[in-house]
Amino acid sequence: MKRYRVYFLMVLVLTIITSSAYPINTRQLDNGVKYIANRVIVMTDPAYSHDVVAGNLLAMVQADDDIVSVEPFYDGILRKQSIKQLADRLFIITTREDSDLFAVISRLENRACIQSAEFQPIPDLLYTPDDPYLYQQWHLEKVGAYIAWDYVRGEQTENVVIAVNDAGINYYHPDIAANIWYNENEDINGIDDDANGYIDDYMGWDFGEEDNDPIDHLGHGTGVAAAIAEVTDNATMGAGLGYSTRLMNLKTITDNGYLVEGYTSMFYAVEQNVSIINMSWGMPVYREFEQAIVDALWDEGVLMIAAGGERDDLTYPAAYNHVMAVSATDQDDHIGYFAPYGEYIDICAPGVAIGLAYFEGFSVITGTSFSAGMVSGLAGLIKAYYPDFTNEQIWQMIIDSADPIDDINPGYEGLIGAGRLNAANCFTTGIEENTRLPESIALIESYPNPFNAQTRMRFQLMNTADVELIIYDILGRKVEILELGERQAGMHSVIWDAKDKSSGVYFARLYSGGESDIVKMVLLK
Repeated sequence: MKRYRVYFLMVLVLTIITSSAYPINTRQLDNGVKYIANRVIVMTDPAYSHDVVAGNLLAMVQADDDIVSVEPFYDGILRKQSIKQLADRLFIITTREDSDLFAVISRLENRACIQSAEFQPIPDLLYTPDDPYLYQQWHLEKVGAYIAWDYVRGEQTENVVIAVNDAGINYYHPDIAANIWYNENEDINGIDDDANGYIDDYMGWDFGEEDNDPIDHLGHGTGVAAAIAEVTDNATMGAGLGYSTRLMNLKTITDNGYLVEGYTSMFYAVEQNVSIINMSWGMPVYREFEQAIVDALWDEGVLMIAAGGERDDLTYPAAYNHVMAVSATDQDDHIGYFAPYGEYIDICAPGVAIGLAYFEGFSVITGTSFSAGMVSGLAGLIKAYYPDFTNEQIWQMIIDSADPIDDINPGYEGLIGAGRLNAANCFTTGIEENTRLPESIALIESYPNPFNAQTRMRFQLMNTADVELIIYDILGRKVEILELGERQAGMHSVIWDAKDKSSGVYFARLYSGGESDIVKMVLLK
């Protein structure tokens, strides 16, 4: 008879809950974690019998106006007893759309028969594109592209435009065409619709031949564009680090091979509000006016990235101030046999025998030109993920996230920049982000942020407790521990003095009463 009564109660509960359909609506925490806005996953305490659990579930549905339904976490048949025993303790509670989900969670946790009550986060699918030539693109795995794309890809990257200041782009190429930038303020009608001085510049401009057809006749510009953002996940050829970032086609070379308009085109780019320019060309000659142009664009918020050139030559624009100079490495992180080195080099990226779309097809090619394109692609990803970042912040993140390679390049210590490009480090750290809102502490955004030497962080405690604040760098390494001692309930503040720390991205995590909260900070010097 007892068994029947338990069964009756459970049937009653399940009858109540399975009759209600509900949409899945999502919200997002401050740390970017998405969750279902009206769903709680409950795990009951194994110490309580099914009879007690069933009674409590029924009482919750009847008494709590915020609860719409309760249903089993898994409604299939389980034959493995250990799994079944766990599944029998798991339930999905659906709340009204306008309910305070975390207030409901708090009430549920206060019920003796419930071991835990938690919101349901929504994970992103782990991702590898389907491009068939990925096996020839060792550089993507080397720089952590697949991990980076788990965080930022697709439509999120389409709003970032990178100017390809080069020999043009083959905009017909099947693995380039979809990422070409188009000037939406211009029509092909013989009129300068956007009044910028260029007639029908619908897809960029050929500064070398002074017309609106910046087609690549050499292959070089197409290869650089592919290193930046070869169309990804389209079942065609290979993939580019920048995923779907848009490629502004600025042909700065004449059809007979003279690169004469490299700096002219930079004005066009900044006028179109481009924030990243790739320059995979150079010469060993300094020009004051060129440095002045670079400085002016930098002040306008433009990040300029340039190939370092050939070994033994100090190459400009790479060697100018405010230009990120790129050298090339091979599959083992050794500097390329041809690649430049020196104090002016800022970063290295793969550039030896890498597979890319090239001219009309796909080729394995070598050169710092394509290393620079890879860095520009990463800059585009960062800009897409952190749209408010300045050129200086993007620069610093690229430098801070690089993998040091001095120790495997003896004789080149201090001459190959910060190391080899690592895209994954820009979006992941060794710090586990919160997946649950803290209930008794809150660490509030630091101010100022970005900051030069000191920043103030405020935090709130609901109860008196010991407090510890730990500062981490972008790789999750502890750089400072602040033991704040016991603090009373209420609002408090602490200043972090970072005058002896290098510029970069840092995380502050507050620990108190078994809970933690985290904020991100950017130190710029």
